Amino acid sequence: MSIAYLIGMAVGIAAAIALVVVAVKRGERYQDKNRPSEYDERQKAARGRAFQVGFFTLLGYNGLCCLLDAAEVRWCEPMNATVLGIFLSATVFVVTAIRLDAYLKMNENLKSTIWLWVLILICNGVPMVMHGLDGELFWYRNGMLGGNWTNALCFAMAAVALGVQLAHSWAQRKEDAE
Repeated sequence: MSIAYLIGMAVGIAAAIALVVVAVKRGERYQDKNRPSEYDERQKAARGRAFQVGFFTLLGYNGLCCLLDAAEVRWCEPMNATVLGIFLSATVFVVTAIRLDAYLKMNENLKSTIWLWVLILICNGVPMVMHGLDGELFWYRNGMLGGNWTNALCFAMAAVALGVQLAHSWAQRKEDAE
């Protein structure tokens, strides 16, 4: 790797961290200060269930990867397989927590969460497009899944989470209106 590439990566990571910090601080500004910023008992139990589902997803995925490795089926580069498992289990946790209405705290602002998902989509969509324009968007090489696809994973996770969050919010508003 060249020095310019490493510097670009460091600057990109620093910019992403700065954007997330700004988004979180901006979201804190819109919280209602009169209500406690905690999860209620139902949400705590639901989050525990979501963590459990995410953990068992990761456990099952790793077991499947071990079986495929034992059978000498090389479908993915080892580091990519690890990252895929992490993103898969995190996505399962987020979707489960949102569906059980336990992702946001009692007074947490939905708009700030939606903007955070949009920010993640932008931060990962731009590198995907740039790699595509450079002709480097290869996800399959040497007969295995590999290459520049971590941004695509993060993009997909954020897109799924945003979609589920919006659908849940819409359903909740419709239910409240009735």
